[in-house]
Amino acid sequence: MAPKYTPPTAKELAEYNTAFYALLHETAKRDGNLVGRIPLVTKQDADPLQRKLLENTEADGRPVGVGPTTMFMQNLELSNLFSQVLHYINLKSTLAARHKEIAILLTARFWSSDFEWYAHAPAARLAGVSEAAIEAIRQGRTPPAGSLRDDERPLYELVWQLLNNKRVDDATFKQCMEVYGSVTLFETIVITAYYCMVSLCLNLDELPLPPGAKDTLPKL
Repeated sequence: MAPKYTPPTAKELAEYNTAFYALLHETAKRDGNLVGRIPLVTKQDADPLQRKLLENTEADGRPVGVGPTTMFMQNLELSNLFSQVLHYINLKSTLAARHKEIAILLTARFWSSDFEWYAHAPAARLAGVSEAAIEAIRQGRTPPAGSLRDDERPLYELVWQLLNNKRVDDATFKQCMEVYGSVTLFETIVITAYYCMVSLCLNLDELPLPPGAKDTLPKL
């Protein structure tokens, strides 16, 4: 019998999104502006279009200067499109926060994106992903029995296979269709693809981790 999956309500998505952005603000306040290869664009240095993007980022509740913001500032038209995708992922998706964070952690691990992991391991805990599952993904291992809920395991298998095998076997595809349905399945792929892009941006920029960071990725 397929495990039961219940999509999140709009209220649940909004509450988690608010809590996640609060977590990011705490991180930004603690760590300050971390600068990679590409110079950080501040409001003082920004041109009118860049300043508008920074203002929109703040209005959306996201801290400025955290994560791939610097890369996104290089092409504002694309950045606006990415912002629309992120808005949908965060506030309209049929994927619950814990499922979304599992997909993000798998993506960060696949690309060895240190900053992506650093930002989203705490988010996964906030969403309710077990510490045992987080640590297994960090180490590149399969999460042990009981560390993923019944409605999480199929999504884990789907994303892991897509990233590592470039394909999904028939049994996993069938189970995911039974548990989540085609809409949530498609959204899972979009979320994974979005965070592949974010991970690549962070890796290209070589955004450093703050001194003493605890959530780090070992080399595999």
